[in-house]
Amino acid sequence: MARIAKSLTRMPGIIAVLALAATADPVSAMAAIETDDPLKAFVFDQYPRGSDYFIKGNRDTILFRCVADFNGDARSDITLSEQSIWGNRTGPCEIFTQEPNGRFRYLRAADYESDLKARCGTLLESCSAKEYLSSGKCTWQKGIAR
Repeated sequence: MARIAKSLTRMPGIIAVLALAATADPVSAMAAIETDDPLKAFVFDQYPRGSDYFIKGNRDTILFRCVADFNGDARSDITLSEQSIWGNRTGPCEIFTQEPNGRFRYLRAADYESDLKARCGTLLESCSAKEYLSSGKCTWQKGIAR
């Protein structure tokens, strides 16, 4: 009986820990992802949400990029996405912020239409995923190539 009473006195602490874990953002809870090459991380699923996109195999898709300061630190950050997930309008973009050491840290996903269009409208660039997959480089074109 004493052992049961002792276990019950520890329950509020365990419940509090479980409640905090349940409300935590799963991406934030992961170790921060840093990379020298956000495009490579995006194309090859090297960050938390990478598998949400369809840049695999011989089918071509269009990669989108916008270079701007997304977090107000005066460094050029990068947001990336790809056409097949956008449908007829727009879709999610992945934001990578540039760190003081020059590397990029995955920040979060953002909706292009509601979160990024005002900032990226004239800065949006596109490149063929096939070009990147075959050469490791993109020839970025202004706007959305179709």
